[in-house]
Amino acid sequence: MQRGPHFVRNALLIAVAVALVLAGTYVVATFKPAARSTDVKVLTTFYPVYDYARNIGGDRINVSLLVPMTLDVHAFDPTPSSVQAVATASVLIYNGAGLEPWISSIVAAADNPRLVLVDSSANLSLLRVPPAFQKENRTIDPHIWLNPVLAKVQVANILRGLVQVDPADAPYFAAKAQAYSAKLDVLDAEFVNLTANPATRFFVTFHEAFAYFAKQYNLTQIPIAGPFEEDPTPSEIQNVIDAVHARHLCYVGYESLTNPAIAESIASQTNATLIRLDPIEGLSLTDQALGMTYLLKMQDGFTKFALALNHVGCS
Repeated sequence: MQRGPHFVRNALLIAVAVALVLAGTYVVATFKPAARSTDVKVLTTFYPVYDYARNIGGDRINVSLLVPMTLDVHAFDPTPSSVQAVATASVLIYNGAGLEPWISSIVAAADNPRLVLVDSSANLSLLRVPPAFQKENRTIDPHIWLNPVLAKVQVANILRGLVQVDPADAPYFAAKAQAYSAKLDVLDAEFVNLTANPATRFFVTFHEAFAYFAKQYNLTQIPIAGPFEEDPTPSEIQNVIDAVHARHLCYVGYESLTNPAIAESIASQTNATLIRLDPIEGLSLTDQALGMTYLLKMQDGFTKFALALNHVGCS
């Protein structure tokens, strides 16, 4: 079903308005530890939980990142400096759900009796990855942060961890967490509106990172690669090409932290348009220079889904 110019204009107006609401004071992001002197050293594994902690903890914590921001978390292997960082931390916040299979080993090696561990996936109902993508003991889909409803649970888990290590600042942390959760509510409401009656409920993404997002909003992802970014086989690539033709899709997703060559090839063979659908597992140097944050990246995703799900620009 084709959408007219009024829909495109309205979608873009919504995108701009929501971006202003979500950006708030976070448009200028330095990604540096707070200047205030504090003994609360918060170590986070990868970008989304880092940004959650940064916004909840404010100037009452010193927050740092274990996985380099420009590195895909699936490709990370801990180093001796990783263990040292855990050994000196007050809190270690990790995504959980199997995203960091090395977490137990570095905690054991660090031997830090003061360490408070925060599994941000606690109390969530987790999805299993499709059998074809299961490998060894990796059977759980870890990409919970791409669903803003589940991100609120992650925020609540992080709040509890910070309060545990610094109960004196509990009211401060709670107020910051409430304000941040309200912005996640805005995101959720916009995605609910966007997906109420789209032209299609199918979208092509580079790797299978959007299962929780798709389930929340009754969508279906067509991934090129599996959830752990295994190289797709020629037959899997052909399956995506066939699906693009069968579903009359005109956008193919790629990611800023991975090689776009396969997505480019599929787009070329299907006469589709490449569109960046980042799973926010980190930030490119360009995104860092632009002051992007988790919320702003999610808003960027909203604008891309507004195009892809409504066949905007399709011939």
